[in-house]
Amino acid sequence: MVRIVVASVVGLFCLIVGFSAAFKPYQIQKSTIDYHIKYKIYNPSLDWMKTKNYILWLRLAGIVSLAASSLMFYVLYRIMRELNSGKP
Repeated sequence: MVRIVVASVVGLFCLIVGFSAAFKPYQIQKSTIDYHIKYKIYNPSLDWMKTKNYILWLRLAGIVSLAASSLMFYVLYRIMRELNSGKP
């Protein structure tokens, strides 16, 4: 039962990250760049974060995360259905 709860929490996290990255990539880009500039953190990929390729990468990562969460919830649904059916 603990595994089911942990898998549900991870699935929910992947779902939130996936939606954020897939549908709000410009907001993530802006806050990431602002954070690095504000705290003067050295980041060798900061120039890359300012490009359209970074937005594409965020969208792709979001779609992959959404797919992973969907698969996880489907597997959890199947497990719960099997547990509730009373089969040994």
